[in-house]
Amino acid sequence: MATSRLILSAAVTVLAVQAHAQPIAADDLGPAPLIRPAEGPGRPAEPFTGRVSAIAASPTDANKFFVSGPGSGVWRFEAPPATPNDYTWTPLTDDMPTLAVGALAIDPNAENIIYAGTGDAEFAHHSPYGLGLYKSVDSGDTWSHLAESTFGGRSFSRIVIDPTPVEGESPTLYASIVRAGGFPEASAAKLHPDRWGPVGVFKSTDGGATWTHLTNGLPQLSATDLAIDPSNPNVLYAAIGHIFGDEDNGSYKTTNGGATWSMVTSTPFPAGVEIGRVSIAVAPTDPDYVYALVAGDASATGGGAFNEGGFRSTDGGDTWEEYGGVAQRFHGWYTSAVTVSPTDEDIVYYGGF
Repeated sequence: MATSRLILSAAVTVLAVQAHAQPIAADDLGPAPLIRPAEGPGRPAEPFTGRVSAIAASPTDANKFFVSGPGSGVWRFEAPPATPNDYTWTPLTDDMPTLAVGALAIDPNAENIIYAGTGDAEFAHHSPYGLGLYKSVDSGDTWSHLAESTFGGRSFSRIVIDPTPVEGESPTLYASIVRAGGFPEASAAKLHPDRWGPVGVFKSTDGGATWTHLTNGLPQLSATDLAIDPSNPNVLYAAIGHIFGDEDNGSYKTTNGGATWSMVTSTPFPAGVEIGRVSIAVAPTDPDYVYALVAGDASATGGGAFNEGGFRSTDGGDTWEEYGGVAQRFHGWYTSAVTVSPTDEDIVYYGGF
C-alpha cells in the first residue's frame, strides 16, 4: 500500500472583513491580516487571518479564485497575468443578509456562475447559522438570494454540481446540510425558527431555486460532506456524520442521481468505535478510489472526537482498507477535511488539528 501524504490545517478564528478591494503584498496568503494585540510577555502582537471555510478555483484561469470565511462572506482573488504580484482580494457579499458562508461551487460549464451556501458547518458555539443560498451569474459582482425558506437556520457543508452540460437547461446541484453548531446541539442557531428543519442531502434541477430533500436510503442526520463521480454524475457519495454519534453514521452511495442510497461503510470503520463526523472525497483520476476520514463521536461538551483513521476503497465503496490518518485531538467534530491529488489517486490529503 502506498504511503499517504498528509496536510494538517488548524481552524482558528473567523476571517476579517475589509470594506474594499486592496492590493496585497506578495508574501501574504489572503485578505490583509489583522494584528492580534499583545497579551502579556508570552504572547506578543502578531498578524492573523483566521479560518477559510471554502475555496473554489476558476477552471481556466489560475489567477482567479474565490474563498469564503465563516464570518466574512465571499472574496474574489484576481491577479493580472503580466504582473501577478499586483493582485487584489475583493469582498463580494458584504451587503447580503449573512456573512457566514460554508460552501462554494463554480459551475463547470459556465464559470461566471458561482454558488455560495451560507452557514458555518463546523458545529461550534460560534458557528453562525445560514440563511439559504447565494448565486451569482457575473463572477460575484452581484448576487441573488435563494432558498432561505428551505435552509434557513442550518448550514451548508458542501455543494457539488453535475458537470454534464445540458443545452438551455440549468445545472443539477446537490447540497449537504448540517445543523447549526454548539453544545447542546443547534445552540448556535440562536433560536432560529427553522433550526430543527431537515438536514442531509438535497437536489436542485433548476440552478438552486428549488430543492428536493433526498431521503430514500439516507438517514435524516447532518450530512458533513458530499462527493460526485466526475465520470458518472449519477454516482455520488454522502458522508453522514452526526457529531454526537449514531449507528447510521457512515458513507452512503447513490448510482441513480440520488433517487436511492445505500450505506457503503457499515463495517470497515474501527470495531467498537462510535463514529462521529465523516469527510469523503473521490479521486479525479480514478473515481473507483474513494477516501473517508473518520472522527469518533463527540461528548456532550465537545470532547472525545479523536481521529479514528483514514480509509480507502479502490472499488467504488464495495470494500475498504485503512489508509493513513491525521491528528484531530478532540476536535474531530470541528476540523476534518479530505481531498485527493488531481494527478495521482494514491495521494490523499487529510486536514485536522
